[in-house]
Amino acid sequence: MTAAGRNNFLTQSIIAPFIACHKPYDNKRGGKKCKNRRVNNFAGALPNTGRKTKLPASALFYKSGLQGCLMQECLLMLFLNRFFRFIAPACLLAAYFNFAGAAAAQIITDNEQCRPEPERLDHLRQEQKGVFRALRLAEDSFYLGNLQFADENGGTARLADFSGKMLLVNLWGIWCPPCRAEIPDLAALQTRLGGKDFAVMTIYDYVSSEAKVRAFLAEHHAENLPLYHDPDMSFYNYLKRAGLARGLPVSLLIDARGCLIASLNGGAKWDSPEALAFIKAAGQP
Repeated sequence: MTAAGRNNFLTQSIIAPFIACHKPYDNKRGGKKCKNRRVNNFAGALPNTGRKTKLPASALFYKSGLQGCLMQECLLMLFLNRFFRFIAPACLLAAYFNFAGAAAAQIITDNEQCRPEPERLDHLRQEQKGVFRALRLAEDSFYLGNLQFADENGGTARLADFSGKMLLVNLWGIWCPPCRAEIPDLAALQTRLGGKDFAVMTIYDYVSSEAKVRAFLAEHHAENLPLYHDPDMSFYNYLKRAGLARGLPVSLLIDARGCLIASLNGGAKWDSPEALAFIKAAGQP
């Protein structure tokens, strides 16, 4: 491409579109519109070309020295307007979610030892019956041992502190009807299976007060469930960012290594034969 051709391409494809305006402006002094004008001054401003450059039909200029042309709603202004109204906020939002996703990835890690074998997944699918067909089996390798919550003394605990036993972790709130409905079943499950190899871990949200939670558990004869707490909802939010939680209640079945086996959004009859059969199958090596 010759120098003149390159300059003409630069004018038509890059410069003119960024300083072009929506519509021609009728210059009262000259009585002529800028539409389809050939402008010598603009072409002469480009190096190595003396050719006249035909600008787009909508091109108008501001303080350019071009005869008969003034600017009205310059495309550059429109671009900046759109940028700050739409593009910049979208970029900031994307950056936030990328940061949030990276933070979640540091907590909920991809641990190769957690990757389930296809044969094991097929076996667990056969054990999904009734409402537990809604269980989402962990086909990816989710390690949850780094998730933190407040223990019954107000200290910080991690799921990894309970390694060595299978856990059914249930996030709930006293204001949540399906959460309240499944608490008696979770207590019955803890009575039936709780011990050195299995435990039900209930973690209530930041809205619910300890006094109300304690009274509710006593009323429903569920004092065997722990008073663990998610005071700032960070536990729940990490699950949400990882695509594991869509609301309360959410339950996680975790193996003795801290690897996710399955998750369930919504309430369930955790003391039912279907639940017991699935948990038993999940506990088998």
